[in-house]
Amino acid sequence: MVRKEAGPRVIIIGSGLVGCETALWLAKQGREVTVVEMLDQILGGPHGMPFMNWSMLTDLMKFHHIKVMTRACVESIDGKKVTVEKDGRNMILEADTVISAVGYKSENKLYQSLRDLNKPVYNIGDSAQVHNIMYAIWNAYEIARNI
Repeated sequence: MVRKEAGPRVIIIGSGLVGCETALWLAKQGREVTVVEMLDQILGGPHGMPFMNWSMLTDLMKFHHIKVMTRACVESIDGKKVTVEKDGRNMILEADTVISAVGYKSENKLYQSLRDLNKPVYNIGDSAQVHNIMYAIWNAYEIARNI
């Protein structure tokens, strides 16, 4: 993998936890950051994570002047020009760096290969369902409580 420095103008596609934390990290380094999100709210809204975390992160993004475009979709990237569709209109944004933070997919091949053993095997965390660490902890707690 080749590592490269982000340029001065960054567009991040996706406003989940990874996209927003990356935006904050880059903004603190002096980058001009725009987050493009297809949904109505970033971070899945205030109910997608503990409210105090959501509130702090959204406030920090505002404090560091991170631009957020909700209900918007990246249509194309051509060199330093990123075409974004919002409200039926296309607009062109300039970017030196584009980061895709559009989500994860569960991967449970290990669980599938072990589940038929004559031993108890449990599937938790992102292997069962991609979410935040609290869901993995809650799932593990429930399994441990029921053993």
